[in-house]
Amino acid sequence: MIPESLLRPYLRGGKSQDEAAIKGLKAVVAIAPAGGGQAGAWGRGILGIDAPLMLIAGDHDRTVNYETGARAFFDTAVHARRFLLTFQGAGHSIGLGPAPQAMRARLWDQDWFEDPVWSKERLNAIEAHFITAFLGRYVKDDASFAPYLDVPVTESSAGLWPASAPTAPYDAYSPGTGGITVWRGFQRRHAEGLELLQAAPTARRPVRQRRAEPLTLPDRQRFAEPPAGPSARPRTAPHEGEREDGRGNHQEQADRIQHGVAPSRIRPYIITVNGESAPTSIRVVLKSSKDIRKEIAADPISAGRK
Repeated sequence: MIPESLLRPYLRGGKSQDEAAIKGLKAVVAIAPAGGGQAGAWGRGILGIDAPLMLIAGDHDRTVNYETGARAFFDTAVHARRFLLTFQGAGHSIGLGPAPQAMRARLWDQDWFEDPVWSKERLNAIEAHFITAFLGRYVKDDASFAPYLDVPVTESSAGLWPASAPTAPYDAYSPGTGGITVWRGFQRRHAEGLELLQAAPTARRPVRQRRAEPLTLPDRQRFAEPPAGPSARPRTAPHEGEREDGRGNHQEQADRIQHGVAPSRIRPYIITVNGESAPTSIRVVLKSSKDIRKEIAADPISAGRK
């Protein structure tokens, strides 16, 4: 794990965020991607991906959950041309090479490298097949690779090689055309247990600038005057960044990591005035929840009125 203080400058809004951006990125390949779930690391940042994206994962990944990981990323990265290749029944160890001999004595060591269901040789061959096609299509801009990605059926096991198709050797590779729906480049009866989804990018919505209307005198007074007491300020339920149980939901937790500081730890009490108005004496106060609790414990009645 990397200490939060070292990552904070590179997070969205940090002074070094531009240094973390990759200029001219043409494509992204992610195998068994982490960062989803309650400790989400990407937050809204995944919406910023517009380069073609290839996600490869096993739907039985017990290290990084498939549904909150690769599948959620596929559904969220709506501004990218994206693909999701799923090895059905596979776990997390679908990348890297085979386990070295020194790691084969104990099952615990071997499972860091090998999948219990899929052989590493088969995994690597299929991954190389699709990564080559993906990079050829979107990095080299070679349209001849497109038929390897535009599969005729999303479930590989549903592919057919009809007897009526032109005669071909038993070990021939599927052309993916002419009524043959076995995925292109696969041999008959050897395209099983895979799913390939793809989705086109959606256009980004232009940011509409809302015209601010001048505030009337009652509006100025309403914004400028603080509430008379704690009871005068309605409590939002729950407080932003928290649920009633205090844990926060998935998106809120993702936002916490994205911004570097949990909203429940530093709460801004800020009143914003839009439009033209006379100068006011509004103060902006930032208090940590720890300080607020101390104030309440010391003087419950006057706490929070500063």
